Amino acid sequence: MCCIEHNGRSAQAQALATFGSENLRLNLYTPTLPTVFMFSGQGSQYYAMGRELRTIHYFEQTLCELDEVCRAMLGESVVAHVYDPNYAISDPFKQTLLSHPAIFIVELALAKTLIYCGVVPQYVLGTSLGSFAAAVVAQCIDEEQAMKAVIKQAEVIDSCPAGSMIAVMDHVDLYYNNRDLSSLSDLAGTNFDSHFVVSLPKEYECDLGEVLAGTTFQVLPVSHAFHSRWIDQAALPYLDYLKGLNISCAQVPLLCSLSTSITDTLSDRFFWDVIRKPILFYDLIDFIEKNQNFRYIDCGPSGTLTTFLKYALPAHSHSHTHTVMSQYGKEAKKIRSLVDQEKASAQDQLKGC
Repeated sequence: MCCIEHNGRSAQAQALATFGSENLRLNLYTPTLPTVFMFSGQGSQYYAMGRELRTIHYFEQTLCELDEVCRAMLGESVVAHVYDPNYAISDPFKQTLLSHPAIFIVELALAKTLIYCGVVPQYVLGTSLGSFAAAVVAQCIDEEQAMKAVIKQAEVIDSCPAGSMIAVMDHVDLYYNNRDLSSLSDLAGTNFDSHFVVSLPKEYECDLGEVLAGTTFQVLPVSHAFHSRWIDQAALPYLDYLKGLNISCAQVPLLCSLSTSITDTLSDRFFWDVIRKPILFYDLIDFIEKNQNFRYIDCGPSGTLTTFLKYALPAHSHSHTHTVMSQYGKEAKKIRSLVDQEKASAQDQLKGC
C-alpha cells in the first residue's frame, strides 16, 4: 500500500515518459497540488463523446489503434458507431458490447493526450469500468490487454438479465431505512452525501419508482444492474478469464474506490470487483482529503466525477477540479487551459530557483 504523500514527480515522470509514445513531452517541475486523473464508468457515455478532440493527432491515433482490437474481437468498428452521424447526442447509448469499449477508448485517448502535452498524473482514480483506463495509465496492464478484458467483460455481462441503475438524490440512510427499497435493489454506490445509486432487475423499475415517490431520482443509461447480485452469473467465466492477464505493480498509485485506499498492486479479482462491488467514491474522497488537497482532472466523457466532487469535497478543501469532455464541447480549449497552467507553474518554479 502507498501512503498519501507527494514527493515530486521523478519516478512517476520517468515511468510515464515511456507510456504510449517515445515523444511524450514531460515537464520537469512539481505542480503545487498533486494531479489526479479520474475515470468514470457506465452511465457517463453518449454518442459523439470527445468528437472535438479527434482533431488532435494523438487522440485520434489512440482511437484508431484501440478500434483495431475491437474490430478483431467484435467484427465491427466501435469508433464508427460512436461517431455515426445518424445518432444524436441525446439518443440512448446502452448496448454494452459497444458502450463498454467506447468509454474505455475515449477515456484512455484523453489521458494519453494530456500526458503527451505534459499534464502528468501523480495518482489515478477509476470508478467501475473507469478502473480499466486508470490501470493502464498506472501501467498495471498494457492497453491491448485492457481493451480485450473490457470487451470480454461486456460479453459475459450480456449473458445476464437486463437491469437498471437508478441515481437517488437523498442520503444513503434512505436505502437502509426503507425495506421496500432495499428488498427491490442492491446499493451500487455512494457518490456524495445526498446522492447514491441502486441496481435492480429491469422488471422492478416501475415498483421502485412507486417506492421512491416524492424523492428525486434518475434512471441511468445502462443495460444491466452493475454492482449487484444480478450480474453474479458472469462472475465465474470472467474470473477465469482474468487469470490469464499479466498484471504489474503500478508505477502511478491508484486511488481505489472499492476499499477507500491507495494502492500500487491489483488483485486477480480487481477487474471483476470494480463492477460487482459498491462504489465508495464519497468515502474515498473523505479519506484522501484528510491528508492533503489535489488537482482533479476528469478524463470521463461527461464530467460526472467532477460534479460529484463539487458535493463530496470537504468544506475546508482547497482542491481544484477540471472537466475536459462534455456534451457542450470546447474540449480542445480546456486542454489548452490545463497545458497553460502547467507552463505557468513551471515558470513560477524557475523564478524561485
